[in-house]
Amino acid sequence: MAEYDKQVAHLTRLALTPGWWQYARRRALELEADMPGIRDAVRQQVEASGYRPPPEERGEWWLP
Repeated sequence: MAEYDKQVAHLTRLALTPGWWQYARRRALELEADMPGIRDAVRQQVEASGYRPPPEERGEWWLP
């Protein structure tokens, strides 16, 4: 499995773990510079799972 695919799988698992939503989103944002498209790939995987983070974890305060 390529490093890109490993990172997508890892960040998706973290995003689906209670309490790790914001970290996973922030890390995907950081990796975007070196791995273009990773944010969208993780987002698609999370959406495909049907997961919705709890309201207290959905804050958007850190987005650029």
